[in-house]
Amino acid sequence: MVDEFDAWANASAVGGYGGSAEALFTEDLTITFFGGTGYGFAQPALTTQGSGMEFGSEGSGTASLGGCNAGWEAGSYCLWNSVPFEFGVPDSEELTLNAGASAFGDFVATAAWGEASFDGFAYFYDTSGDPLSGVSYEISSDEQFIPEPGRLLLTAMAGAALLACGRRQKRR
Repeated sequence: MVDEFDAWANASAVGGYGGSAEALFTEDLTITFFGGTGYGFAQPALTTQGSGMEFGSEGSGTASLGGCNAGWEAGSYCLWNSVPFEFGVPDSEELTLNAGASAFGDFVATAAWGEASFDGFAYFYDTSGDPLSGVSYEISSDEQFIPEPGRLLLTAMAGAALLACGRRQKRR
């Protein structure tokens, strides 16, 4: 029961005398893990990259979820115990993806790009660090569960109006 939830941020810039771009994505997620009892850990699949062409250009990406903060530097990855969880219990985690690019120079060929992405969870472990199999998860946005205060009032008014119309039809 893996809910397909992928997210990414990317930015690119072209030189000429200077250009820059940035993309930021932040979302509060509700994550529930299934397929066992007790506690475990999940290793998020966060990818970050960046590149700059020519002197003075730079691209980068950063990503974070739970205890994992990945950057575009070599060797930056999520550890096995990045996201602790209890099977069957929904937990809220903040996902942040940031990509930036800056290109400066006299040449139009000067360019830079950066990206960051989240592609679910790569691996699951028990509390001793041993791999787990058969684990599934469900991801949803917290915003799907918390209606805006105005929407709640509007929904209640619409329900009352439909109820009144239904009663009116029965009387005729």
